[in-house]
Amino acid sequence: RGGESEGGARARAAHLGDALASALVRHAGLCVVSLGEEAAAATELALCALERFHSRASQRQKEHCHHAKDQTKVGGYFRAGEEPDYDADADGFSDEEAGNSRVEDFAVHLRMEGGSSAPATATDEGEVRGGRDAAAVWGNQQWPGGSLGRAFRPSVTRHAEAMVRAGHALHRALKASRLGLRDYAVGGNGIGNGNGNASLMRMLQYPPGATHGHMQAHTDYEAFTLIHQQSRGLQVLQDGEWRWAPVSHSAGQYILMAGDMLEFWTNGSVRAQRHRVCNESRKDKRNSLVVFFAADDETDASPVAPPEGEGE
Repeated sequence: RGGESEGGARARAAHLGDALASALVRHAGLCVVSLGEEAAAATELALCALERFHSRASQRQKEHCHHAKDQTKVGGYFRAGEEPDYDADADGFSDEEAGNSRVEDFAVHLRMEGGSSAPATATDEGEVRGGRDAAAVWGNQQWPGGSLGRAFRPSVTRHAEAMVRAGHALHRALKASRLGLRDYAVGGNGIGNGNGNASLMRMLQYPPGATHGHMQAHTDYEAFTLIHQQSRGLQVLQDGEWRWAPVSHSAGQYILMAGDMLEFWTNGSVRAQRHRVCNESRKDKRNSLVVFFAADDETDASPVAPPEGEGE
């Protein structure tokens, strides 16, 4: 808020962080967040760009920006069939389905540099707002060429920048929360303040049906993940049962999911959410936007002290 004191801003950040922490602990590493109008507008553009690229671009246009075209690149187009296998035995998929995913992806490599130390704030409606801008720096990236690229790149860039700002805001809020995260664990280096970072945005399209339109069960190794899905497909393991995750009812609504690094940082107070994807539609493709926020390469990953009486 304009004119708000630093102490007031930090108090609001702590309030937001505690709400996020409580939700993540209570729901085993999963909650829903509203990222505000800027993120909503950028998400709408990104969804249009995703559909245009995956459904209208020729295979030749896609191969032009394949991620392995230049071995120094890691961001770009991933063909159907390039998604790695995860834990198929524990997944519940049939032998025909396991290892046979045909999901396509356009991935954007985010280095997350320029993270601001300004505290995150929350509006009265609970929307997440960043402090000063957190710059997204692209390295290791392939882009489509020609008219497709001229229309595609600005929309994807705008969305990535909005997600970086939201990610930094969420990171600062969690740092200010009751989780007790140490400065050396998530500050200083943390997310987006060091020299290297593996954060990634993925623009995914799943083909119809479970046989090909799936992703096997796993947890994300990064700190946390933001997911926007307009149709049902994401399943999460809750209380030993697979349950459908909420559908995003507005462009600014995202699922926040804890990853392995956040579980380690918090000494297990927040659990990494095990999940999988299954496109239940037999005729419709399924699009989703996923942003993985990773710790910087040189971050000290020491966990917080365990709760009293629980030992190491």
